[in-house]
Amino acid sequence: MTYINAISSISYQDFLENKSINNIKILDDDSSLIQPNYKQWIKPMQLRRMSKIVKMGIGCTKDIMAQLSIEDGENYFDSIIVGTGLGCIKDTVKFLDVVNSVSTSSIPPTAFIQSTHNTIAGQMALLLSNNSYNMTYVQNGVSFEQALLDGHLKIIEGKENVLVGGVDEMIDYLKDLAKLANIKEVNSYTEGSAFFALSNQKTAKTYARLVKTMTYTCASDFALDDTITKFLEPENLTQNDISLFLESADKLEITNQHKIKGNDNLISYEDYCGKYFTSSAFALFLACNILQTETKLINTQFKVKLEKANHILIINNYLDKHIGLTLITK
Repeated sequence: MTYINAISSISYQDFLENKSINNIKILDDDSSLIQPNYKQWIKPMQLRRMSKIVKMGIGCTKDIMAQLSIEDGENYFDSIIVGTGLGCIKDTVKFLDVVNSVSTSSIPPTAFIQSTHNTIAGQMALLLSNNSYNMTYVQNGVSFEQALLDGHLKIIEGKENVLVGGVDEMIDYLKDLAKLANIKEVNSYTEGSAFFALSNQKTAKTYARLVKTMTYTCASDFALDDTITKFLEPENLTQNDISLFLESADKLEITNQHKIKGNDNLISYEDYCGKYFTSSAFALFLACNILQTETKLINTQFKVKLEKANHILIINNYLDKHIGLTLITK
């Protein structure tokens, strides 16, 4: 079995010091990314050269190591797996600007090296001196689910401790592109990072058990409710057994059809983290916290009517094109 023994998130919510949902708030125009003091984990000379997305990944990693009371990430983690939709997009734009402005014979390689999607996982491994399995998944809006699936499989294969996360950054250039594409609610596009320590051992600090995660491509005849039913059947569960649904959007056709069928215990997690390619990593972070929270507080904070928090299903709908389903339980 796969257990989630430590969690960390850098987002628009203040979960860095206190992971309770007491102070969670719906985002507004004044919301901004809440970042830690990275100097507590990273040397100033290294920090100066790191992009924000790499800092977020390393910050979450160091936070998880502190929770687990480990100092030797080199030998503790059997695998480091990252999902990201756009990778180091700021450095990618910087590299393209260099290509456009400098003659081809004198383009420095540093900008290109720092712009690749696997830079995040690579920098994490370098900082931990970790030579184990290192993988980055880039599958649009289900990048995190693919990373999580790989981590889950690594535990099934016999690995003991796996670090899995999802991270994406926002730059003004992306908002400009969104406007050109006539995408509404540009300000709802955000950024964030969430990482998880997966293990084959349950401890006193375990947040949840990861039951399964899968992704689906939505054909013209795709039916979300039928897909969820088939997803749950091997676990001898039905939708009535799910305490809470965390869904990514409330305006897409597929998820609207699901809501119309009477699932009342729904939380739109993007209300609390915004929209970005790996926002489902924040949803898993939130779900783990909810399983550790008293039912009365959950109902008060999210305006739902839970009798208990036991099974939570995360539904990540990426533009009605791809669906990611993740099931966790106590």
